[in-house]
Amino acid sequence: RRNQSALPLPCENQTPLHGFPKCCRGNSARLRWLFGTMLLVAMGLCLTPVTAQEKAIELQTIRSKAGEIPLLVIAPKETKGRPLVIWLTGFSGQKESVEGQLREFAKKGFVALSFDPCQHGERRIEPNEELVKRVRGNIRRHFWPILAKTAEETPQVIDWAIKTLGVRREVGIGGISMGGDISVAAAGVDKRIIVVSACVATPDWMRPGSFEPPGEPDAGPA
Repeated sequence: RRNQSALPLPCENQTPLHGFPKCCRGNSARLRWLFGTMLLVAMGLCLTPVTAQEKAIELQTIRSKAGEIPLLVIAPKETKGRPLVIWLTGFSGQKESVEGQLREFAKKGFVALSFDPCQHGERRIEPNEELVKRVRGNIRRHFWPILAKTAEETPQVIDWAIKTLGVRREVGIGGISMGGDISVAAAGVDKRIIVVSACVATPDWMRPGSFEPPGEPDAGPA
């Protein structure tokens, strides 16, 4: 049974800093611990306990691609049979923005993976400043496709991890802000995702009450 935990928090300014909204800067470490722990606990039945010997094992960093999707993986040296956690950045971030969270997951025995969402990181089509301006100018037209495309790509990333790293089929996914939005949507796309931990996120892309207007829909046929 999949466990979705989407906890929207009131934020006056959601411009992310290393994956966290500005309003949460002072509590970023606490948020990482809180929501990371939620995901770890929810996946507890799937996790092989980390022994004292394993705690000393050196972690490895893997950079690769699933098709054209750039990946960052931090994991114990032996990945076969371990559970996979995908952790995604907030808007205008990149996979490296969540490297700290990936490392914490890996220390707990997970294979921790992030990838650059559509139009982010190595997949940028413009400078970040222009991305932010364009998307906030019309969220429906420019932000929704980013969420949808990235959610649709998630099964390809999971396929890559199972084939290349030998991870288990049960997957946990989460993220901050946009990363959380994508995670909730991805869980509806791929049934191998059994738990979602979404922080400062919402499954309602209209974002009721947000300071950011959703923009106008495209005009229909005359």
